[in-house]
Amino acid sequence: MILNKLIGYDPITLQYTNPDTGDVENLPSANFLISNSLIEGYEDFGSIENWYKYGFSLIGSNFGYRDYQSWRIEIRILVEEIAGVDYSSWDSLNTLEKIIALRLVPTKIIDARGFDFFAGNVLSLIGNGDSIMSIINNYLDRSAEARSLRYDSMVKFAYQYLGKNQGLKAELLARQSFTDMVYIERGVLYKSEDDTDGFGDWILSTIGTSFEATGLKALLSGGTFVLGGGIDIDTFTSSMIQIVENGMY
Repeated sequence: MILNKLIGYDPITLQYTNPDTGDVENLPSANFLISNSLIEGYEDFGSIENWYKYGFSLIGSNFGYRDYQSWRIEIRILVEEIAGVDYSSWDSLNTLEKIIALRLVPTKIIDARGFDFFAGNVLSLIGNGDSIMSIINNYLDRSAEARSLRYDSMVKFAYQYLGKNQGLKAELLARQSFTDMVYIERGVLYKSEDDTDGFGDWILSTIGTSFEATGLKALLSGGTFVLGGGIDIDTFTSSMIQIVENGMY
């Protein structure tokens, strides 16, 4: 995603200066837009700080940018381009970028560098001992809310092709495995990532997991469920994955 800023708009003064005349005018179009490519008349404004400041208010404005997780992931990508996916280059981030990272990717930092590293940086950069757990809790709660939105959107998509009766049966099977709640509450999708059979494994009937023969794709292939609407099994299941994993709804 690209955070587009209208050329001539100054987010500090909140004024728009026509780049052709140099005159201060009313905004001719939106000051910020989210898109998959750069929009004519706009410039890429996608630094870590700018995504943090201006990207949040644009959540919901574009396909694939509907929730907190989408916003957070855009920032995480930029953070890891500087700090590395293992956060070994942490000190390459400036102070503000570190604070943003501590707030939005706490579990990634803890996994990579340990809780003491995370807590020490929170105390030194943010300075409130109470904020250590509040940051983690805020991240977990907002992430769960976003995944709940994705799950609901995925269910609505699935019901279009399964119908009510089949959809209810499929959803009941997912709930019996508890993978739906583990996904919503903790984000577990794949055994390959979390060493626990996940919701994505259930959808795709991933080989080597407990859902290899009992997951949704296997049940579709075996005829337990039949799709309507002219969609094939691979497209159906991959579309479900796109929603829950990448927020494409």
